[in-house]
Amino acid sequence: MALIQNQQLLHTKCILAESPHLEFSEEFALSKSMVNRFDEVVSRFPNNIALKSPELAVSYRQLDKASNAVAQSLLKEKHRHSGIIGVLFGHSPQSFVANIGVLKAGFVRADLNVSFPISRLQTIIKHSGIRCILTRRLHSELAKQLADQHILVIDIDALGNEERYEPPGIRALPTDLTSVNFTSGSTGDPKKSFKNHRTEMHSCMRVSNSIGLSSKDRMLYPRSSSVIPFHAMLHGACYYPYDLQANGDFGELANWIKKESITIFRAPVSIFRALANSLG
Repeated sequence: MALIQNQQLLHTKCILAESPHLEFSEEFALSKSMVNRFDEVVSRFPNNIALKSPELAVSYRQLDKASNAVAQSLLKEKHRHSGIIGVLFGHSPQSFVANIGVLKAGFVRADLNVSFPISRLQTIIKHSGIRCILTRRLHSELAKQLADQHILVIDIDALGNEERYEPPGIRALPTDLTSVNFTSGSTGDPKKSFKNHRTEMHSCMRVSNSIGLSSKDRMLYPRSSSVIPFHAMLHGACYYPYDLQANGDFGELANWIKKESITIFRAPVSIFRALANSLG
């Protein structure tokens, strides 16, 4: 515990003190929406890189524009869906474009990770009442398998020039729902739970403030998540999605961490140990 505290103190003194910092108070977390916070970050750090993968780098300004395109497309088709949007992606920058777009449109996101078994994806769609799936061209075949005649599929790769899309102007309240999640539960039956802006904001504030996150940080997480990227991007930091499940190469992961000068590496204990052993 002392080692962790010393690392946090060192990070705060050496990184945070010299970095542009956007305060994240508890009052803000309880009274504003995630979209409010994202708008602040875009205004303060428009040219910072928000998302970076080996194939793609996206600035906050670009992420803002692209998510506007997603939001406007969802609002245009709102008469055809329930407001709970299935987000069918892998661990990629495009998944976060979709997640922000859903929130900007005032809808609720449901994670349809492409690594899930089809039976689990079908269960989530059924129990959520999903009538719209956001995806990209790469996953179009899977989307076709999941979508019946009542489900609208939107390919975000086909939205065109995002520069022409304006912010949707939807005012989200802290109590508005943001996501629906499923766990198997003790009985094996799916258990549905919802989160709202206040819940997710407070969680992001607590985690990011505890480690002194700043706009200069580079965070890598080697598993898919619809939540953890917000810890970085609600501070103006850069998030690195790395799909270890797909790549399975700890040597490549170690090289990527070194090449990109990652400052924060988050991972389950099992992955951290496996990475450490691969370096030994």
